[in-house]
Amino acid sequence: MSGEPPFFGPLNLTLTETVGPPETRDVDARAIGITDPDLVTPAETKLFRTWRPMPLELRSTGSVHLGTVSDLVLSFVRAVDDTTGTVICFQTIVFRRSSEGYGTGGKNSPAIRVLTFTSAGGALDDWVATEHQDFACGENAVYTTFRKEFRPDWFDIVGRAVLTVGPSTWYRCS
Repeated sequence: MSGEPPFFGPLNLTLTETVGPPETRDVDARAIGITDPDLVTPAETKLFRTWRPMPLELRSTGSVHLGTVSDLVLSFVRAVDDTTGTVICFQTIVFRRSSEGYGTGGKNSPAIRVLTFTSAGGALDDWVATEHQDFACGENAVYTTFRKEFRPDWFDIVGRAVLTVGPSTWYRCS
């Protein structure tokens, strides 16, 4: 980070939302990273792959392009533990992040938040995937992922999602 004044941006939350219903399918649990041999395969998944806008351009209050979030996929997985019979459900967000000549650092980095809704618009979950997502100078399409448990009774009714990137301080890369 240089000694130049930082850009403050984005001014408000930057957001993108899903377009259309999620893809649904059964998959082999090992194909999506479940390696516990006690889980039944196939697992059920719901995938959100289409977002508007995408790529998500992060801009300063003066419209300077600071960073980008792209290739965003939000997945929900439901499987059953063979040993206990317990339904296990989790959500995973995967995206690529790039800096565009600017970077963030530490507590000044933006929060990444995922809000999930029913198809009728009822709120289900508000997940802060990370409070401080760093966008380092020179990053280009760095793969990023976060995972959290999700209520199994919500799996069948999740129908829409919104991702927000919180306000943050960005510095010109040297």
